[in-house]
Amino acid sequence: DDTLANALSYIYKERGEPLVFRPIGRLDKNTSGISVIAKHAVSASFLHYARSHSLIQKKYIALLDGCIARDSDIHTTKTFMKRMQDSVIIRCIGEENDPDSFEAITHWRVLFSNDAVSLVEAIPETGRTHQLRVHFAHLGHPIIGDDIYGTANEIIPRHALHAYSLSLPLPYGDKITTFVSMPPEDMQNAFNLLSGKELCTLI
Repeated sequence: DDTLANALSYIYKERGEPLVFRPIGRLDKNTSGISVIAKHAVSASFLHYARSHSLIQKKYIALLDGCIARDSDIHTTKTFMKRMQDSVIIRCIGEENDPDSFEAITHWRVLFSNDAVSLVEAIPETGRTHQLRVHFAHLGHPIIGDDIYGTANEIIPRHALHAYSLSLPLPYGDKITTFVSMPPEDMQNAFNLLSGKELCTLI
């Protein structure tokens, strides 16, 4: 119910075509933005190879709680992460020598900040579950609306995280193609309320 796989199943059923769902990566529930689905096994194999060799780059936009001083630097947060004990969903910061912990690396930069909100662009180098949400909470600035790693917020009914840009090599060639999806209305409205600025003008 209400998943990307269900939506594609419906579309392909309407077309009278068979579907094998072949996602290349994933987005957390309630994270908006771009996803990649391979149409057939050859493309899936190529794209999984590209992903495992860091040839696919995804950029996110996030609204963070509080002020992070704006500068022109690209910052890197590097930790180890693991699944929280007794939970199949929640992740936490782990220790390097813990066999259940895995390295997590996020590059990020501040696009705007005031006392209420910081707008950041984040590029995950690794793809751990909930990585961006855990990293920004670890920095003391959880994603606005994140009811697991921060607090729910009445101005947006989900965590304010959006995968807005994705660059990847297309099968049957070496050309890098970039796709862009601007943040949806709920994020734009939330940012406008907190900053008085238009989100799309700052990306």
